[in-house]
Amino acid sequence: MKQFTDNSGKEWSIDIHALSIDQVRREVDVDLIAWATGTGEEVAKAASDPVTIIRVMCSLCADQMEKDGVDEVAFAKALRGDGLENAVEALVEDLIDFFPKSKATLLRSMHDKSRAAEAGLLTRMQAEIDTGVIGKAIDQQLTQFEKTCSTAAALLDSENQEPEPTEH
Repeated sequence: MKQFTDNSGKEWSIDIHALSIDQVRREVDVDLIAWATGTGEEVAKAASDPVTIIRVMCSLCADQMEKDGVDEVAFAKALRGDGLENAVEALVEDLIDFFPKSKATLLRSMHDKSRAAEAGLLTRMQAEIDTGVIGKAIDQQLTQFEKTCSTAAALLDSENQEPEPTEH
């Protein structure tokens, strides 16, 4: 069982077990086992779809939502930004804990490597933004676009000009 805090400060608990996995399959048409054990591409796709993640979390937290009188809209609104990140981390951690120790150890190592790679990529991207590399690339693309537009405009102007009458 893992806990996470949403953006309103409310703490939620998820408990992934065979019946909750089946419940998510039926209600959301998502196979959490495939998410955990699938290819990196499958996991990345799942993790990058906040709508699906929120639907999964609604399914897993349905009993608490009902008990606390929280509807899906309020729940979804509280899972933005850091709240969503907290929910995803709890989901991944509890899903890993669902598996036997030998497999869980492997899945945790893969998850840790993935998080380290993501952090490194974000750091590199921020450095490129800070040093102007990305800005320079955008400026180059805009300059090329302006040249293309100017050329196209000149061609259109030349096509739209009426020919001058010739004297005989």
